[in-house]
Amino acid sequence: MEPEGLGFLSGFVSALSGLAGAPDAAPPPDPIVPQPGGAVIELRVSGQEYTIAPEHILGVLSGLDDTVGWPQLELTFDDSAAALFAEITTTHQGQEMELVVCDQVLMAPVIQEPILGGQIVVSGNFTQDEMSRYANQISGSIPCDPVAETK
Repeated sequence: MEPEGLGFLSGFVSALSGLAGAPDAAPPPDPIVPQPGGAVIELRVSGQEYTIAPEHILGVLSGLDDTVGWPQLELTFDDSAAALFAEITTTHQGQEMELVVCDQVLMAPVIQEPILGGQIVVSGNFTQDEMSRYANQISGSIPCDPVAETK
């Protein structure tokens, strides 16, 4: 969640840049659409495990957070996965939820409020290479098992 007023400031700076005749920034890259064989996203909370299969992920994109420059991973879910994520984050507010890809816990935040939009951003203490690998695993571009990559 961004600090109060930061979105306004960002929009204001963008508007000023346009007035100053600055060239438009390059458009963001298109998200990767997961293919069959992509990694399942596991959500673990209160001893329960939920899964979001690759066919319920509309897009995955690794990049940098525009505000602080940290590597991040953006995931967009279809309606059924968005509803599941909303239900989990509504039911388990105040509890820790592990987000797991390829048996690796990416993060374990405490759910502060329901996440209803069908889109999540994972960021924190990651490298850009790690985020790219997770995006490629979720999308099915590379397998979860590093041994399988060399076969």
